[in-house]
Amino acid sequence: MARGERLTELLKQVQYSPMPWYKEVVVLYAAVNGYLDILPLEKIAEWESGFLKYVEDMKPEIFSAMKETGDLEEKTEDQLKKALEEFTQNA
Repeated sequence: MARGERLTELLKQVQYSPMPWYKEVVVLYAAVNGYLDILPLEKIAEWESGFLKYVEDMKPEIFSAMKETGDLEEKTEDQLKKALEEFTQNA
């Protein structure tokens, strides 16, 4: 139930500002795999923007690989897991 609430928060987008598919994939991956379970609902949007900025700035190869292949391949998934762990430890 709590995970569903977090997914709902992640799916909220600013009107006329759709999120690119690869960004949606990484935040939904984080939610579905329990990385957001410990966050209060009111912190989800802040976490989302912070994590996306972290990936863009520190791990751009994740988004690049996803855009190139059109998929979240195993190697990229491993990089994403590592990024989630690093971001979570530093947050």
